[in-house]
Amino acid sequence: MKALVLGGGAAKGLAHIGVLKALEEIGFTPDIVIGCSMGSLVGSFYVNGISPDEMLDISKSIDKKRIAKFFTPRPSLAGFTDGKNVVNFLKEFYGEKLIEDLDGIKFAAVSTDLITGEEVAITKGPIYLAVRASIAIPGVFTPLYASERALVDGGVVDPVPVRVARAMGYEQVIGVNVLTHERPNLVHYEVKVETGVRGVKDGFSRFLQKNRIKSPSLNLFNVALLSVYAMEGSIIQNNLDLYPPDVYIEPNTSDIGLFEFDRGEYAFELGYNATMEKKGEILNLTKS
Repeated sequence: MKALVLGGGAAKGLAHIGVLKALEEIGFTPDIVIGCSMGSLVGSFYVNGISPDEMLDISKSIDKKRIAKFFTPRPSLAGFTDGKNVVNFLKEFYGEKLIEDLDGIKFAAVSTDLITGEEVAITKGPIYLAVRASIAIPGVFTPLYASERALVDGGVVDPVPVRVARAMGYEQVIGVNVLTHERPNLVHYEVKVETGVRGVKDGFSRFLQKNRIKSPSLNLFNVALLSVYAMEGSIIQNNLDLYPPDVYIEPNTSDIGLFEFDRGEYAFELGYNATMEKKGEILNLTKS
């Protein structure tokens, strides 16, 4: 039994489309696709019969204006937006189709229960709701409330959920991580307080300008998003050490921003090439 595990990573996750294209050419067909966050979105398209080429075309049609609509502010105490526009987008492709009614490849979307801290593999119910739960970045999207659970992004506990595949009994697992482990060198900087808070602010601004570092817009939205993805880097490494896949694919998406969904073709190439580099391992896996 073969499983394909697709990890989270926002726009970086468009590389999964290239991974799927390469796997098709190599001749690897999984029995199940297990996705987390963006991996659940791409994976759900695939198991629903949408080809990698069609997915790439869809990604090209999504401009920055539409991306902004996905995050239309509807603030509440639980999140920046309620995700209704994302749900409407998903329903364009799935309607009310249930996971258990899929033909051929099975599907699981991984989420996190905020109440218990448990990892939740959603294998039944409407596809669009499973994906909505899996992509619910804490602080950005409100949780999906279902069966006394408050479900958010699966990356909170398991960004590349290989252990879910193992727990479900899949012996041959390909894991794909688009959140590269490389991090920029830590910059040490001592701010000299000259005139209270203003001195700190002015001193840091001079530091940013001198080192040509663009100061991020640290609104609630960006703080929530960047915090989650900063956390996930360490979680990924720890989990993969404990539950290594049989074949590990890691496209280097370090130069793709989390919201650069307009770089789908480039991400596609990264995923495709990274997978083809593991062609021998994949072929050996299929023979075993």
